[in-house]
Amino acid sequence: MTLNNLVGIPWKLNGKDFRGTDCINILSMYFNYLKGRKFPYLKLRRHDDNEYLEKLLFSYGTQVSKYNIKPDDIMVFLIENEIHAGIYLGFDKFLHSVSSVGSCIEHLREEYRNKLQYGVRLNG
Repeated sequence: MTLNNLVGIPWKLNGKDFRGTDCINILSMYFNYLKGRKFPYLKLRRHDDNEYLEKLLFSYGTQVSKYNIKPDDIMVFLIENEIHAGIYLGFDKFLHSVSSVGSCIEHLREEYRNKLQYGVRLNG
């Protein structure tokens, strides 16, 4: 399995496989399939359940400054009052899943940089 296998998966709320995934469960697919690290598939009660999502992320990792994000850190954005997440890949690129295109690798453009809140570095 390579990173390219995780690109082009359709977006689906609470999806957790290659038939569809959301921005949270693409994290699980990345860590479980590519990194061999156990990271749970998460089911959100609502798409905008920010407090619940933050609690889950912090139960598996430690918050890091947005200025100290390293490859494999989870990037947490606040977009229109909803949390959005991706994986920092290095070289200003990140993997995420958006409803308009599904999972993709994007350059960390200014519009994303401005909405980046913090990172989460997995424990262990």
